[in-house]
Amino acid sequence: MVVTSFGIYVVIPSLITLLGAWPDLGQVRPWWFAILFVLELASFAATWALLRVALPHTSWTAVATSQVVGNAASKVLPGGAATGGVVQGKVLVQAGQPGAVVATALAATGLMSTGVLLSLPVLTVPAVIIGPPPARQLQLGLLVSFLLAVVVVALGTMMLTWDRFVLVVGRVAGRLIHLVRRQVTADSSAAALVVQRDKVAAAFAGRWHGALVYAAANRLLDYAIPSNALTASQLAAR
Repeated sequence: MVVTSFGIYVVIPSLITLLGAWPDLGQVRPWWFAILFVLELASFAATWALLRVALPHTSWTAVATSQVVGNAASKVLPGGAATGGVVQGKVLVQAGQPGAVVATALAATGLMSTGVLLSLPVLTVPAVIIGPPPARQLQLGLLVSFLLAVVVVALGTMMLTWDRFVLVVGRVAGRLIHLVRRQVTADSSAAALVVQRDKVAAAFAGRWHGALVYAAANRLLDYAIPSNALTASQLAAR
């Protein structure tokens, strides 16, 4: 009860702000809500598809349930994403998947999804430099993101299939890290990167093309949602 009370105290200001803006939603055309719902559902579906690539013998129902339950747990329980990952893994194990396989699959999908996420902020830089209105910035950034999604998939393919490319990236990263942490060398960094790459490749064994596409789709759809929401709100304010 104490933890819940504290949580409510923290959340109340956001709820008040939300409820204060609620009447403004009446000015938004109804079909915008349908668009946002479809985009959000597609984002979830891409996440489920990515996990199912790593766990091909798991049903869609089990994959979807585990992700939704894990996501909900990360929002309401202490520990955030770490707690959500444990809950998601437990649901998958209860669905009949071995614990070691589930742990590997969740780690691989997390690395794949995070790798794509880290590339997205860079894609909005051209829009910010050009300097159109905020909604236009998001739309232009979204367009650039879709165009560079092909580049993201291509780089991911190179990381998963081209050992020399992985070694070069690892050595470059190692030299940069060595400037801050002397115990890290170019060779040790390259070796560590190869190990992590092999774990991801093994988890997606022969299906990494689909994994890259689903990971990119998930992040781009997540970007499309606020872009369309902001556009809808600006059109309603006119």
